[in-house]
Amino acid sequence: MIYPTILSHKFKYIFLVACVFFILIVKTQAQTRYFVSLGGTTSFGGNTSTFYAKVPFSWSADLEIDKKIFGSLYLVTGLSSYGIGYTASKDIFTPSSGEYSARYICVPLMARWNVGNRNFLYVDFGFNTMYLAQAHLRESQDKFGTSRSYEGDIAPYMNRFYQSIKFQETFAFNRFSFSLFMIAQFKGQQTINNLADHWGLNAQQSTFLNSNGYSDFFIGGLKLGCRIR
Repeated sequence: MIYPTILSHKFKYIFLVACVFFILIVKTQAQTRYFVSLGGTTSFGGNTSTFYAKVPFSWSADLEIDKKIFGSLYLVTGLSSYGIGYTASKDIFTPSSGEYSARYICVPLMARWNVGNRNFLYVDFGFNTMYLAQAHLRESQDKFGTSRSYEGDIAPYMNRFYQSIKFQETFAFNRFSFSLFMIAQFKGQQTINNLADHWGLNAQQSTFLNSNGYSDFFIGGLKLGCRIR
């Protein structure tokens, strides 16, 4: 049985509060707008062991709801899904390779500035609670001519809740929009729970275990959207 850390409990409460806020903001009577969008994300930076790894693009999807507070200031929440991952290999001493992919479900809570109150340029900034919905890892190692490979779903052995900061810039044209965004994880969040007890390679053999999973990364992305209400 996996016992979550105190830190993950804290993030769970923040996630629940964000979900309650999501419901309340929909229920209130202030001016409300709904946006849907599709796009792509990639991750970069991260811990030292995977810094130079290849990071492919993955799809993203967003539902955003904003409410006007006063003037050009809005509050934004919603529901998002982002994919991240990397592929890495090394041939020094013991050849090895690894491939990791993960998907997060996110609830943002941000302030939105409608620049000039012209509904053309929006600048968003705020918190973004991330829930690890899926994580798949494959690692292999060649030693003395013998190849060992391990692959599987590791999400049950990872911490699920994380906090991050999100910045987004959106250009709107009538009902359509184009956005650029960046998400930065808070530093020092524990990624691995008890994966070491369920993985075929130990911390010295596994790049993923040795580097606290894939943590402290940034997510960059772009998306095309449409206002549906």
